[in-house]
Amino acid sequence: MKTIEEKIYECLGIKHFKRMVVLLGKRVRRNQKISKGDNYFLYALTTDGIKNFKENGIKVNTIVHLGALPFCVLNIITASSTTGVILFSLGGLINLYCAMLQRYNNIRLNRIYKQMEKRETRKDEKNSETKKKPSQTIELKPSINNNAEIEYLKDLKTNLLDHQPLNSTLNEEKADYKVKIK
Repeated sequence: MKTIEEKIYECLGIKHFKRMVVLLGKRVRRNQKISKGDNYFLYALTTDGIKNFKENGIKVNTIVHLGALPFCVLNIITASSTTGVILFSLGGLINLYCAMLQRYNNIRLNRIYKQMEKRETRKDEKNSETKKKPSQTIELKPSINNNAEIEYLKDLKTNLLDHQPLNSTLNEEKADYKVKIK
């Protein structure tokens, strides 16, 4: 279920911004031939992968983009031309949206992370329950003629291996019993 913060971000158009950023990121990655290992894409949808992405990706990117906002505001105040004001305003707006996107993704990843942890704890509990159950093994009592039974099975095996495949014997038997239909 979505939080109020997520709904506010969606009303501000964060989904459209996210789509543009992902498309731009994929295009840049393709042109620069960047392999896995950057802090913009989540590669492993596991609890460890999410935890690593939150620490190395989301936190770092949020700090970078929020750190750029005061720089943009300061340059807007001290800008001497309207072009500078427009460019720094646009840069500030983009950095603000990037920080909002990081927060939006963090909220969603927290929800997924909690669900995955619950699933893993249930799985661990289930595994521990199966380990606690007494094993239902059947103990075979050795028979008196154990050596004779082993010899019989060995003879049966060799006889089966020496015979022709089943398909060829069946075809020969069918050839002997042909039925004519009028």
